[in-house]
Amino acid sequence: MDKPSRIDYLLERLIWLLVLSVLVVGPVAKGLAHPNDFIIALWLSIGAMGAWILRLWLVPQHRLLWPPACYAVAAFAGYAIWRYTQSPIEHVARQELIRVLLYAGMFFLFLN
Repeated sequence: MDKPSRIDYLLERLIWLLVLSVLVVGPVAKGLAHPNDFIIALWLSIGAMGAWILRLWLVPQHRLLWPPACYAVAAFAGYAIWRYTQSPIEHVARQELIRVLLYAGMFFLFLN
């Protein structure tokens, strides 16, 4: 194996391991209802998205798949950011914004 394909293989396995761990931790942790349980899934998801971005950057053969549904997800994430700035209760709005951005990021990760 040459070096770029080995890096691609390792990053792909890391992404799948992190995504699988998020999918296992979610139901086991009572649906991520408690903030402490959600933080575990959040950090695993951030790691998976970071590895995905690193893979897109290091392996030039990969392209970003962007079907029409991605525009709706990006628009909804933008709307959530705008509503966060207008919210009277900042703490609750920040928690919901983090969830929406996490779900949008995982949507793009699963898609690609």
